[in-house]
Amino acid sequence: MAAAGVLEFNLERSEIEYCNESYIKNLKLAIRKHSRAAKRTLNISAKLLKTLGNNVTVKMSMEEFLHNEYRPTFIHLEFKWCEMLESPYMRLKEKYGIPCPTPPRRGSGAGAGNERCNPVKR
Repeated sequence: MAAAGVLEFNLERSEIEYCNESYIKNLKLAIRKHSRAAKRTLNISAKLLKTLGNNVTVKMSMEEFLHNEYRPTFIHLEFKWCEMLESPYMRLKEKYGIPCPTPPRRGSGAGAGNERCNPVKR
């Protein structure tokens, strides 16, 4: 059971609609279930090109699978980067220690030269 005040979703799929390629490259989302009894987790990987702070906005919307298609729900979240990390509902800074502002790592080698964000085309 989730702690009081923490958002918990049953994840089935994820997609990227837009990302600014001057800030981030190789953005990938993957939903994994590490064992039969485990909950699904969302793994996010990317190569940062610039420091992320409150100059970056993250928007998320939830869709529900109804009548053999995904339909929008009333849940739409929009955060500034640092506000999302420090949000009592997400607890990302507390759980994963992501600093704010979030600087790119030097020499991480996370990604090659010409790759892009690859947003989903609708």
